[in-house]
Amino acid sequence: MDNPRAFLKSFFQAVSDKPLDADDDRYVGIYADTIALRDDPVKLLARDIEYSPGESVQLLSGFRGTGKSTELKRL
Repeated sequence: MDNPRAFLKSFFQAVSDKPLDADDDRYVGIYADTIALRDDPVKLLARDIEYSPGESVQLLSGFRGTGKSTELKRL
């Protein structure tokens, strides 16, 4: 590698920061193989919304790039 700075610059510029779809090849479903509902936060969120007697508010937090939007697309 002749110029590591140039490589790093081109690498960081090539990385796109956007949510993935659950059927994207790059998506890794870390909760997909679990048996219990309590292990998958998306299923828990869906259950809470579905069983809510009326309108509800769900709060979601996390650092940038941790998969919040990608997981919400699973919802």
